[in-house]
Amino acid sequence: MDTGAICTLISIDTAERLNQKVEPLSVGDFKMFVAADGHRMKALGKVQMVIEIGGIQTIQEVSVVEKLDNTLIIGCVIIDYGNQMISLTEDNVEVPLHSLLNQPKFAITTSSICIPPYSEAIVSVSVPPSFSDQTVLLEPNPDFQFHKFAVARSISQCKKNKTSCKVLNYNSGALVLHKNKRIALVEKSNVIESCTPYTETEKQAMSTLLPPKDKQKGGFLDKFHEEYGFQISSELRAQQKYQLLQLLWDYKTIFARSLEEIQKYPGYELDIELTSDRKIFKRQFRLNPQDAEEAKRQIQMMYKGGVIEESNTVDWNSAIFLVSKTDGTKRLVIDLRGLNAVIAPKLVQLPGITDLIDEVCLSKSKHLSCLDLFRGYYNVILNKNSRKFTSFTSPLTGVRYMYTSAPFGLSTSPAAMMFILNRIFFLKIAEICFSIP
Repeated sequence: MDTGAICTLISIDTAERLNQKVEPLSVGDFKMFVAADGHRMKALGKVQMVIEIGGIQTIQEVSVVEKLDNTLIIGCVIIDYGNQMISLTEDNVEVPLHSLLNQPKFAITTSSICIPPYSEAIVSVSVPPSFSDQTVLLEPNPDFQFHKFAVARSISQCKKNKTSCKVLNYNSGALVLHKNKRIALVEKSNVIESCTPYTETEKQAMSTLLPPKDKQKGGFLDKFHEEYGFQISSELRAQQKYQLLQLLWDYKTIFARSLEEIQKYPGYELDIELTSDRKIFKRQFRLNPQDAEEAKRQIQMMYKGGVIEESNTVDWNSAIFLVSKTDGTKRLVIDLRGLNAVIAPKLVQLPGITDLIDEVCLSKSKHLSCLDLFRGYYNVILNKNSRKFTSFTSPLTGVRYMYTSAPFGLSTSPAAMMFILNRIFFLKIAEICFSIP
């Protein structure tokens, strides 16, 4: 209901879905409408609809427009809170306000959340104040149930108008539930006729998910600080400094200082799918002696770190070369353009920079941080059957190698990385963190 609207509006899609017969406009009918934000909406026709509000039916002449943010906008409305009445001025219809209080109550999402493909998530929702500090029954919203996602029925305890429900994304792509989405219906628990209590036999304490508390002394933490090269503000007091170093020590396994310390994500393997039977074999071109020696050194380092392994394929080979970095060092690069031309793409929508900036601004965060993964693609395991496609030859030794991790330059590596980041941070994506592969 819109007290500022001069007439009732419906979109052409909604009118067709409701099997409403659209009639042409008559002389004197409005041909154009202007929304509150200033954009114009052209009238396409009109329909005669029976609208029921609070048990009272009224026949309304509704203008049909092309697009509408809401399903239906009822205009010419006066809401009289003093007399607890709603009046439709066109038909002189009055509806008691209390008759609308029995309308469905919804549980809405408290923040935006991204759910990975074929995954479940516990989603935080808010409920009307009348359900605060009560046990409620959450039922799926029929408008959305099994339309891109599904909500589990549950009995939940509300605290300060907040509770949670389980949402299933059964699609092959990631699902984004935006803030304030009505995903479930809320009812009081007295509507339940009977239920059988469920008793959890075993509960795993949260402490088992955290690293063991291994309290270290100051001298040991100072040595740890020197070895890892952390830059810690000099403004911290000694106690604060050692508390921070203790925290870093507890989670020291997440810091990779070399290829040997990079860990592999165990829950996913990248599979290279071919679109052609054509073999791609590119000869290794000559490098100058300095570059060839540097390539040999980096290949040995990658082999020692488990990023590559020896290959015996005779059908696949890509050339390697070195590119100069801003700090004067050189990075080994494999030219996979030939391979990229014959593999099936894995499409993934990368987040836009402007969208990320908007999300960050809307979050009103006090502190912002940016983390760059060290050789991030090497966290992705390459399927054993796909490794031969990434083979290359050492320019000095002639030994053939192939990647065990997703290589830089492979067209499907960003999609694999994005899939893993979404899976790891799916409860925090669009809430407190944003990921770019």
